[in-house]
This record gives sequence, structure tokens and C-alpha cells, in this order.
Amino acid sequence: MGYSTVKLYKENTDKEKFVVIYYKHDGSAVRHRTGITIPEKDFDKKAERIKPSHPSNEDYNKIISKIQRSIESIIIDYINEHEIKPTSDYVKRQIKSGLKERKESLEADIIDCYEDFLSEKKIMFSSPESSDTSVRDYISTKNALRDYSRVIGKIIPSDLNNTIWLTKFNKFLSEPRPNIAGYKFITSAQNDKTRAKRFGVLKNFGKWLMTENYLKDFDMLKSFKVKVEEKTYYTLSLEELSLIQHHQFKSLSQQKAIDMLIVACHTGLRFSDVIRVSKTKISKKNEAKILTIVNQKTKIKVEVPLTDKVLDILKKYDYRLNLMSSQKTNKYIHEGLKNIMEFHDLEANGNDGEELPKYELITFHTGRRTFITNLVNNNVSLNAIMKMTGHRKISTLQQYINPDYDLIMDNVRIFNNL
Repeated sequence: MGYSTVKLYKENTDKEKFVVIYYKHDGSAVRHRTGITIPEKDFDKKAERIKPSHPSNEDYNKIISKIQRSIESIIIDYINEHEIKPTSDYVKRQIKSGLKERKESLEADIIDCYEDFLSEKKIMFSSPESSDTSVRDYISTKNALRDYSRVIGKIIPSDLNNTIWLTKFNKFLSEPRPNIAGYKFITSAQNDKTRAKRFGVLKNFGKWLMTENYLKDFDMLKSFKVKVEEKTYYTLSLEELSLIQHHQFKSLSQQKAIDMLIVACHTGLRFSDVIRVSKTKISKKNEAKILTIVNQKTKIKVEVPLTDKVLDILKKYDYRLNLMSSQKTNKYIHEGLKNIMEFHDLEANGNDGEELPKYELITFHTGRRTFITNLVNNNVSLNAIMKMTGHRKISTLQQYINPDYDLIMDNVRIFNNL
């Protein structure tokens, strides 16, 4: 960018390297951590940025650019005043004092505070026990706050402990975004479950704000709850899955999304794991092809036997299933299934009696539910399923099971003979 550079530094226990802003002049080097860790292969040394191949490259590069600009401004201001470059130690002191000044301001901008919070969290997330899902939740919450600030103006820490503000923010998250000239919203309308996640992150942020003396308390935030409606999630039957597998989709994008869904239905893998499948992770044991992969969310190694259909799909895409983003995958799944008349049948959704066509209820995550439910209904033990899904608790696994009431009725009929 100018006087500073972006480099990789050291390595964590997950064999990923820390992204740092580097500056050295007349003293020990500044290696300011951005809170981001990545595999070395995902870093473009020439561009000093994360390659497009990394799933979070856009968000991470924005964070890197913002931190580097702040460090560059310290250096440039010094040069303009003294006509020489500042020492490394001077830049270190200025970075620390900038954070201190912000913390002492009662009218601190919540977005700036959140950037500091996120930088610290990203260092924590770099440990092998953390998951990319958590990182995305924290980044998505930052994007929601940024969008809301464009609607209402500057947000300050005390707003987060105001019930009226929290209620209005929750309402904003749930509705389509307004039109603001010259601004493109990063987020879109969110369901109750997603909004509950955002407020869960905000509560962690509230703790941090107290620790850093931005807030005296966050009791209102702690007690604020997003009402999450209990829903019955749709699961594909084997007959419906067969119907999908034998349908020829005219759109290439729809076919790609459906192929990814089929892999999820046959393996139980989440989206974050499906896109990481590679030929090197597949081995042969006896006559079976086994996929061995570390579950991205739980960090548990899972082994899943691969069906002939999955192997055919993998060969079709040269063992690379990172075909599109999760949002686009769900979009094309809905569009594709809309072409199959059987998926126009209405299905109950939630407890209020609302009914929706099946194609609207099916998302990529339906694949994981389909895998688990159909194995359970075919008498595969829960322990065996957990080894393939990476669940630690049976209680968590059971949330994915939609019971087959025809099978249950067959079992209950034994009492008719009494």
C-alpha cells in the first residue's frame, strides 16, 4: 500500500499462518496482527492479499485493508510533519494510544469498537477448536450493524443496552432493506433463528464492551430475547431423493446446486465440508470408498462411505465441489425443484398452520437431515451415524430426525393383538 506490507507470520496449531501488517524502520519491526489466520497457499504474496479461492477472502481483505490504512495514516502524518519516516517503536505506541483514545470516548462509534472486538476474536478463532461457522456469525453481525448505521446514523455503545433500540434493530433485521441512494446493503431480511444468532453475538460483544470500559452494564442486552418459532424442518424421503436424482435440470447452475444437495443427502455433510472434499481425502477400505474429513464445525474427524452416485458426481466435477456460495446454492435448489411438480405440494411450516410448497422448504441443510433421518428409519444405530456426522451428543443428533410415522404405526400395531 505504501510504507507497510502485509505478510504471513509464524504458524498456529492448525498449521495456518497469522496475517500481519509489517513495518520496520530504525528499531524492532512492527508485526501488527489482524486477527486473521489462513493456510499459506491462500495468500497472494505479490498482491499482499488473500486469494479468491479462500471462502472468506472478501471479508478478510476488507479487514486487512482497513487496519493497514490506519497504520499508513500514522506513518504518513509523521512524514508530513517531520519529513522523515517514523521509527517502528513510534508506530507501535501510536497504534496502542489510538485504541486507548477510542476506549476513553463515551461517544465511540460502535462499528470501530466492533472492529477491535472482531480482531481479538479472530485470534481466538485461529485455534483448531474454533470453527469457520463462528467466524462467519461474527462477521455477519458486523455487517448487520454497519447496514443499520446507514439507516439511523452513528451507533454508540449505550444503544446496545437500550430495549427500544434493540427492538428496532431486531425489526430492521427481519424486514426487507430500504432503498438508500448510493448504498448497497450487505445483509438481507433474516429469519428468527438467524436473528437469534446475531443477538447471541451481540451479547458476547456486550461483555467485551464492559471489559473495555465502554459500558457500565449490559443488563438490557443480556435479557433481550428473539422469539424463535419452533418449526418442523422438511426431510426428503428416499422416493423424493430418487425423483431429484433422475430429473434432468435445464439450467447448469441448477444442476450444480442439485448435485451438491445430492452429495449432502448421501453423506450428511454440511456445506462447509462438502466444498472441502478432495480426491486426497478419499481412501479405499476393503471394497468401499471412504471419505475422511475433519468436520469444520465440530473439528471431529468423520469417516463416511461414499455411494456410487456421489462418486459419479465427484468425477463429474473433478473432485472439486466448491462450485458456488451457499446463498446461490440454496437459490438454485429452490429454482430447480420448482420445475418438478411433486415439489409443489403444500407442507406445514411451523406451528401457526402456515403451508408452503415443498420446493420452498428444501435448502442445502435438508441434505444433512435427509441423511440422518433415513438412516435412523432403516435401523442404523445412532452411534454409527454420529461417527459419520461428527455429532458429540445424541440429543443434538435427534434434532435432525423426522420420524417416519408409517413405521411407528406398524410398530404400534403389535398392541392390537392383545
